[in-house]
Amino acid sequence: MIIEFGALNIQNAFNKGITKLTDKNYNISCYTGATAALGNSSGMAAETTDGTNTYTTEGFSAISYRGVENPYGNIWSFIGDAKVVSRNGN
Repeated sequence: MIIEFGALNIQNAFNKGITKLTDKNYNISCYTGATAALGNSSGMAAETTDGTNTYTTEGFSAISYRGVENPYGNIWSFIGDAKVVSRNGN
């Protein structure tokens, strides 16, 4: 991805994935399979659900990179060289 997009910050160059869900009183991870319609293509799902809410915007929707759904692990965000859990989108 780094070579293809020519950037070290892949989340800014490609898409943030599911990283902006705020901490709630229930599990905030989303169901997998939302990008199945993309096949082996790269892009964002039309909609993603956590079982309670449906999301359609960047930072809240699942992504697929060359057929691999959520390459950041669903709720991870990169800060510098570290991979951290994002609870508030920062």
